[in-house]
Formats: sequence, C-alpha cells, structure tokens
Amino acid sequence: MMVDKHPDNAGTLRWYAGVPIGTNPIILFDVIKLSFLLWCLTFFSIGLLQIFIDGMFVREQIKGAIGLANHLVILVWAVFFAVAFLFLRNRYVVLCRLDGEGAYCESMRRGWGSLSESFHWRAFAVKGPVKSSWGPGKSARKTVPWACWNKVCPRKTTRTILLKEGKVTVLRLYCPDGRCFEQAVDFLKGREPAKDDGNDRDR
Repeated sequence: MMVDKHPDNAGTLRWYAGVPIGTNPIILFDVIKLSFLLWCLTFFSIGLLQIFIDGMFVREQIKGAIGLANHLVILVWAVFFAVAFLFLRNRYVVLCRLDGEGAYCESMRRGWGSLSESFHWRAFAVKGPVKSSWGPGKSARKTVPWACWNKVCPRKTTRTILLKEGKVTVLRLYCPDGRCFEQAVDFLKGREPAKDDGNDRDR
C-alpha cells in the first residue's frame, strides 16, 4: 500500500488489490441473493399471469413455473462462472483511494498475470501501477464523497470494508493484507459521523 501525504496533512491512503470472483464468498453471496430474487420473480410472475388468464394456478402449471425458474437460475450461475473463470481468470484488480474528498474505487481487468492469482478466496496483493486490459477509459470507477455514507462496516476475515448509507452499501473496499485493512479502517473511522445518542435532539 502506498501512503501519500496531502498538503493539509489529512493524508491519502492509496492501494491496489487483486479481487477473486468465483471463489470470493462476498460475490458468491451476491449471486445467491440475485438468484433467489430471480427465482421468486419468475415463479410468482408466471403464477399471477396464469391466474389472470385462466383464473387458476394448478399443479402442472406450478411444476412448469418451478422448472422455468430453476433453468433461469442455472443459466445465471453458468454465465457467472464462465465470465469469472474463462474470461476474467477469476480475478480483477481494484485501485482504492481515501483522501480529503472521499473514497474512490476503480475496477480493472487484470489481463493474463500469474496463474497463482486465480486461486485466492479473498483480496490479495498485486504490484502497482496496473493498467486495465480493457483499454483506456474502460475501467469502472466510483467515487463516494464523505457526506454520502454514515457507517463503516469492516469485515476482517475477508479484509473487506463496507461503506453504508443506512442499510445500503454504497461502496465496497478490498484490502490486500492486514496492515492495509487496519490503516483503512482507522482512516474511515476518523471520518465516520458521530452517532446520535438522542440527547441533542431539537425540542
């Protein structure tokens, strides 16, 4: 991790991390949630359509709806693993930066790299700087100003930090090692809004 000092002495944390995809428990849980929502949406949409057209939703129609929902979920997982392992070789790279303006994360395709990089389950160290193999301007970038989140949720086991606005995750930061993780958490905790204990409410 690189630590750059700003003129205002607030400091800037900047690091690169490799992020696994198909073996990443956080991403896998995202796909599980997506699959569940897709299954429910498909099943209940077919059920409501059958009731609207025929006035009933009988056993054979239920079986058909379940079969279609199952096939769609299988397709989602097949596409996910194909993209993760065949197209991206089970990893991409993120550039993360914390500074006086907010949190920044840029996701880039790794390119060929080392085969050993494809066998991680959590973020790992990569040498920077890294150029996206998608080409100039093809990386995915996101900036979250400090005013746009109110809670930091560190996940030590996966070395992941979630920035949340209420219950919504607005940014996910991956750290390549424990030292980077601790420094980033300390930096973010210093920016986390103070919790309202209810004593200073307007009367």
